[in-house]
Amino acid sequence: MPAVIHGQQFDGKKLGFYTELAFKDAVYEHSFQLNTIEDELDYWKDQYRFEQSLKEKDAWAYQVYLNGKQKAYNEHRGDCSDACQHSDFYFRKASYYAIHGAEQLSEEMVFSRVVNKPSSLIRNPQ
Repeated sequence: MPAVIHGQQFDGKKLGFYTELAFKDAVYEHSFQLNTIEDELDYWKDQYRFEQSLKEKDAWAYQVYLNGKQKAYNEHRGDCSDACQHSDFYFRKASYYAIHGAEQLSEEMVFSRVVNKPSSLIRNPQ
C-alpha cells in the first residue's frame, strides 16, 4: 500500500527510482569532460529543462531528485580536489542542489573552485 505524505501518494519504487537517477546523473556530472563550453552549456540547459519538467509534473519526485543530487554532490565534495577541474556551471548547480535539497547544511558548506582562501584575502570588518 503506498504511503501518503503531504497529501501525495508514492511508493518505495518511485522514491528509489528518482534517488538512483539523481545519483547516476551526479556521477556523470562529476566526471564529464566536454569538448567545448557550448557542449557543457547545452548539457546544463537540457538538465534544467528536465528538472523543470519534473517539477511541473510531479513536485514530490522533483524534491526526491534534488535531495539525491544534494547527497551525491556532498559526497563528491569530500573527495574532490583541484584535479577535478569542475566548471563554473558545475559549481552553480552544486550550489543550487545544496540550497534546495532536504539536508540541513552546515555553515562551512560552500561549493567553490577555491578550497581554502588565504587569510590575507579575507576582509577584516574593522
